[in-house]
Amino acid sequence: MRLLKNVYLLSGSGFGMLGNIYGIVHGGRIIMVDCATDRSDLDCVDRTLAYWELDKLPISDLLITHWHNDHAGNAATIHRRGAELTAGLADALRVEAGGMPEGGDPFFPPYEACPVARKIGDDCEFDLGGLKVRAICVPGHTDGSLFYEMEIDSKICLFTGDALSATGLSGELPELGFRGSPEFSREKTVEGFAKVWNKRADALFGGHCTPVCENAEAVLRGAYQKALLEWR
Repeated sequence: MRLLKNVYLLSGSGFGMLGNIYGIVHGGRIIMVDCATDRSDLDCVDRTLAYWELDKLPISDLLITHWHNDHAGNAATIHRRGAELTAGLADALRVEAGGMPEGGDPFFPPYEACPVARKIGDDCEFDLGGLKVRAICVPGHTDGSLFYEMEIDSKICLFTGDALSATGLSGELPELGFRGSPEFSREKTVEGFAKVWNKRADALFGGHCTPVCENAEAVLRGAYQKALLEWR
């Protein structure tokens, strides 16, 4: 599913799959954001790439928003296809341990361990072949959750994982994500939204539900309002 000229939804909502997987076409390669759970998700990715005649392009990078298996479960397979991985520092350690936090997690089963080349401990910018990526640390959903901000097709795009998705009839309602995991923190989530609620953003691509291609600032503002009212 083509969302912008160079941004594609490769699997997830709209395909009958759980976790959204995004593909960014840049410089003759694909930068993937999240990779979902298992072979069925990757089969959907491969079909989508073939449909858009992108299947000959290499996947150079995988940007992981957080370690849960419905977003990082296929990391080892994508790594074997040639991608370098990026993740928040705390979550990178989980990915490298096969999704196994200390003591385990009752909701998210383990998966194949995989090395993470770029571990993000603080907000920073890095370059992927000329595409400037800003990683924003937003712990709360997980300790190492990240937003990825980049300008694509003259739009400021935020890839937000499960910390924030959009729902509602027109994608106008913020969905603050799953709150059952032992490491979930309301306080850290509110602090993270405080950093981003007034950012300029055209598009917001969440880990589930509806990708938003216009007027994403309203969703960011609404998420912070909701967190302040319900969680503070």
